[in-house]
Amino acid sequence: MISDVAYLTRSEKKKQILQILEKPKTPTQISKLLKMHRSSASKILLQMEKKQFVKCLNPDDKMARYYQATEKGLKVLKELEEIEK
Repeated sequence: MISDVAYLTRSEKKKQILQILEKPKTPTQISKLLKMHRSSASKILLQMEKKQFVKCLNPDDKMARYYQATEKGLKVLKELEEIEK
């Protein structure tokens, strides 16, 4: 679990993405909220999906994929926020 927390500390954007994914959002919505390129948001989401921090709710939809934080992702985020207090 420590390595998971360390993974999030390496990038503020990863942490921010996880924070806003309590409700499903598309990479376009994320990129607008965090003022970043959509391609960057998509890349981070794919990395986080491999770590099982987020899940794609509609993987077959090529136009508007929705992502949401997983239970694991929210747990790691909570641990990180406790450390940062």
